[in-house]
Amino acid sequence: MPTAQGARRALPVADATIADRGGSSPSAQDEALANDAPLWQAVGELPARQRSAVVLRYVADLPHRDIAAAIGCSEEAARRSLHEGLTKLRKAVAV
Repeated sequence: MPTAQGARRALPVADATIADRGGSSPSAQDEALANDAPLWQAVGELPARQRSAVVLRYVADLPHRDIAAAIGCSEEAARRSLHEGLTKLRKAVAV
């Protein structure tokens, strides 16, 4: 079946395990997560709307429009919540 030029097609891949990712062992993954603990602690302390905006943007990789729909606000308010949340995180985890 021909596809449009530039169209994407899903390709099947084998199930990935933690060990398959860059040769990292589970203990290396645990260490990486431990290093991120202060960041996740700070994310957990954000106000609910800011926390949701940050997680939806950087964990779920959603655009601002979808974040706004998920948290029940305008796109501009979602952008603002994300900005304020990131500003607080930068201050909280500054080295």
